[in-house]
Amino acid sequence: MVETIKKAWSVQDSVKRLISDLADSDAGMRLRSAWALGQIGKHAANAIPALLQAMSDEHANVREAALTALGQIHEHPQHCVSAIAVLLQDKDWRVRARAAEVLGDLGEYAEGATPELERLTKDPDRSVRMAAQGALQRLEAFKGQKSLAISC
Repeated sequence: MVETIKKAWSVQDSVKRLISDLADSDAGMRLRSAWALGQIGKHAANAIPALLQAMSDEHANVREAALTALGQIHEHPQHCVSAIAVLLQDKDWRVRARAAEVLGDLGEYAEGATPELERLTKDPDRSVRMAAQGALQRLEAFKGQKSLAISC
């Protein structure tokens, strides 16, 4: 029990430091911090506001890492969907593709982003088109599972 508490405190101390590092002046530090928060997963849920803010970073790599981390943390998706959907219009193809992938993984919470995802199936970049198509397929599968569960 004591070891579990020590480990939990250690993780939360790390999360606090990583949240602070998301505001560092060095883009590489911000990128690594977002990546590390994603690796921590659901135990980094209190980093969600900082990661949402990092999605407006001037560097595409940081925006992409913040998106990835939010997908890996996968907590409170209802608070993240609208901010993620905005990045479907990002100027960088990697960010648009990652945003589509993350939305596809959020299930029912991302159903409202379907029109934007459909628009991305016509994106000039092939990777973005594929990510959008995959997200739409996952959302459709989720709707099918949801309606099946309701009818049973």
